[in-house]
Amino acid sequence: MQHRLKSILVVRSGAVVLIITALVFTACLDNFNRDLETIYYNPSYSIPIGPLSYTMDDIMPYLALHDPITDTAALPDTADFPILIYDDSLYFINPEEGHDTAFFELLDIISVVEQTEYIVSIMFRANVLNGLPVNTAIQLYYLTADRTAIDSLYDEGRVWIQHAEVNNRDSVLAPYFTTIDTYLDEEEIQNLLQATEMALFIHLETYRTDDDTLHVYSYQQFDVQLGVRVELMVPVE
Repeated sequence: MQHRLKSILVVRSGAVVLIITALVFTACLDNFNRDLETIYYNPSYSIPIGPLSYTMDDIMPYLALHDPITDTAALPDTADFPILIYDDSLYFINPEEGHDTAFFELLDIISVVEQTEYIVSIMFRANVLNGLPVNTAIQLYYLTADRTAIDSLYDEGRVWIQHAEVNNRDSVLAPYFTTIDTYLDEEEIQNLLQATEMALFIHLETYRTDDDTLHVYSYQQFDVQLGVRVELMVPVE
């Protein structure tokens, strides 16, 4: 309709043509502005936590172990009482319960990501290097300021990490490495944003079916690199 009106007015008045042309151009600008309202930019943030490195002294402190066995002590049947050799000292261990330890780390995503209302995805990455000759498992809990647990990262429960590669004398030949990526749903994102602290739960499975005597040394480590990747969709104003 605008094109027909313009053709008729070209014959009658050049001045009117200019006015009509200006009106058509203004209408185009109005459409362009409406399109701008749907344009977003897509920033993302990587928030490291750690790296965290723990030795057996950290994970399994002396008080968590049973009294050391002297060389002259009569050792029980190791089929019923597995033994942990730690830095050449002998200890009884409980094969059914293993050992649990929790480490607390600050977690403040809001101070890094100001526009939290535009978050569209959060991915939690854990790079784990197990240099211990024992199977381990990890779980992460989101905590409030009074250390009340809001949620946990892994919905299916703790995630198992394979033990380091060992030879027939339990000497570590090579650590075991794995990467665990976990994407959060909307409810989990909101829970994470409320947290001010994180608890890293580490479980040691101190019994292997193929060997009831474990040799662990203080130089062997369990390393965890934690990081959060936050993606936003922010509208252009």
